[in-house]
Amino acid sequence: MSTGWDSSQVKEAKAMFSEKLGIYLCIQPMLLRQALKSLLSNFGDLEVVGDGNALQELLNLSPSSAHVCVVDADVIKADFERTLKALTRNNAIVLIFQKGLAPEFLRLSMKAGVRGYVCNSSSVETLYSGIKAASVNQVYLDPALVDSLVEIVQKTGAIKVHGEQKGRSTRNKADWPLSSREAEILKLVAKGYKGSEIAERLCISVKTVDTHRARAMNKLGLHSRAEVFDYGMRAGWISNG
Repeated sequence: MSTGWDSSQVKEAKAMFSEKLGIYLCIQPMLLRQALKSLLSNFGDLEVVGDGNALQELLNLSPSSAHVCVVDADVIKADFERTLKALTRNNAIVLIFQKGLAPEFLRLSMKAGVRGYVCNSSSVETLYSGIKAASVNQVYLDPALVDSLVEIVQKTGAIKVHGEQKGRSTRNKADWPLSSREAEILKLVAKGYKGSEIAERLCISVKTVDTHRARAMNKLGLHSRAEVFDYGMRAGWISNG
């Protein structure tokens, strides 16, 4: 059966679907940077297209040369707000690589359009998950950083969910929009569970988890994992202990 495509169109389509995700690593310690470069090369759909440890190199990076920039927080800490704004202005997808979360850094980096945060002591699989999520415009928060986020919300109320005032109730029983399954899945997301872990726990498919999660977030006006965590804190889903 003929597809109606000529050979050049077939070749172009194959290239599009086989294209690897280009990664730029801006990591300060050289040994760590080299180790990450080697480990990430084991993932067949990723390609490290460049690396360095200098801020100016990062700012001079061509937007078309890398899909996702993994940026060491220590490299940009001297002037992180200006740097992040410059990067996102160039349409760079930025994933922050750091030890922990600080309230001011979290607030300003989210405002600047940073797409994710990965703890520098986490596994390469976690970094891979963050890269893949960021590449499709999802906000990713390493589960290892959940405690830091909880502490920030408890102390400062640094993240506001769709315009809610601090201390306002997040749930009105009269107009609660979520189904029991949607609420169950969103609570697990708030506690830091990954989609595959939720699927295994509830004996459902990952696709079903993603569908319910997306539907629940849309109903509540939540746009990122960070906002889900904050909502969970306000709703009492996450223990303070």
